[in-house]
Amino acid sequence: MQLLQKQHDHLTNKSKEEIITALLQKRKAQKADNSLFKWDLVDYGSFKIKGDRIEVERTPSVLNPFKSIGIIYYDLFEDENGTKIKCTIEPINKYTLLLGSCLFSFFLLLFSAFILISLRNEISKAIIIVVIAWTVVAGSSYISLRFSRNGLEEYSRTILNDLGIKSSSR
Repeated sequence: MQLLQKQHDHLTNKSKEEIITALLQKRKAQKADNSLFKWDLVDYGSFKIKGDRIEVERTPSVLNPFKSIGIIYYDLFEDENGTKIKCTIEPINKYTLLLGSCLFSFFLLLFSAFILISLRNEISKAIIIVVIAWTVVAGSSYISLRFSRNGLEEYSRTILNDLGIKSSSR
């Protein structure tokens, strides 16, 4: 999990209260718009504010099935220079990890048993096929997590830009 996490920091002259107030105003304005389709770049309804931490959970939906999945955390630290925003991106949540691991393991074990039984006379070919299958599944899972992480990073920067935080990244 730590391997796929990504962090970036921003420094802004806005206070924590100004950032949270702007976020709440945008959420209220988004709720007031009761249209069937939302075309906003940022869904402020998915934000959870917990003290100095803002949590954004992003999951695919029916209208956007290829949306990146994961959680973005914004930790706000205020000092005399302004507010430091530490953004942590986790491209997966525990439920996705558990469900995906169980499903992949079940089907790969079933596939492996089928191949080993079918090719029991040619065991070296069977082992090669099983190793290739496991490598392809593990590799494609890792690549999809990397794509998701990149999508979440882009989304986190879009959120900061939408809130008017265009400070230098450190």
